[in-house]
Amino acid sequence: MSKKSILIVEDNMDTYELVHFILEKNDFVTFLAMNGRDGVNAAIKQKPDLIIMDLSMPEMDGWTATGLIKRD
Repeated sequence: MSKKSILIVEDNMDTYELVHFILEKNDFVTFLAMNGRDGVNAAIKQKPDLIIMDLSMPEMDGWTATGLIKRD
């Protein structure tokens, strides 16, 4: 069985590293997008099993990014 993948859309590296550490210890694969626009692109390209989305980010906020991902 392959590991589940989780996209973390987060502009704060300290927060990302903490979440990544916890998830990795629980056998998940994570990848990072630093803003909403990159998060939308990563979600479409990578097709993660789960997305953890920061709501307040530069370039595109998490609310807008989530709406675009849901439409796809």
